[in-house]
Amino acid sequence: MPRLVLFALFLVGFSFQSFADRSILSGGNLYGLCDDERPESQAMCNQVIASVYDGAIIAASIIAIKSGRDQSDFEAFRYSVRKDIGICLPADATDFTLTHPVLEFLDKIQTNMESPAQITILIALQEAYPCKK
Repeated sequence: MPRLVLFALFLVGFSFQSFADRSILSGGNLYGLCDDERPESQAMCNQVIASVYDGAIIAASIIAIKSGRDQSDFEAFRYSVRKDIGICLPADATDFTLTHPVLEFLDKIQTNMESPAQITILIALQEAYPCKK
């Protein structure tokens, strides 16, 4: 099962990367967008980060369902999917909850700002909100 999830996340990441190549959405571009104080830039930054997270959750959920994972307890199913992608947000998550760790991560990796923003977002959220074992 974990191999199947990793493969699916690889495919999701690959599709994000090809989209990133077309849209030129690098970590540096994302940082510039999120660092811009205009409300429309902040809204777009939040939407990009939330969309990447949601896309990973959807992909992992589809794999879990297709592999026959029990869905009778929705909360347990939802937590298991979050564990699959390695991101367990707090129950009271907000836009700031998602955006702040991504910006901190980008500050930390200043030398690698050309990586696709989508991959950077997932890594940053995995580091900031790891699931408990």
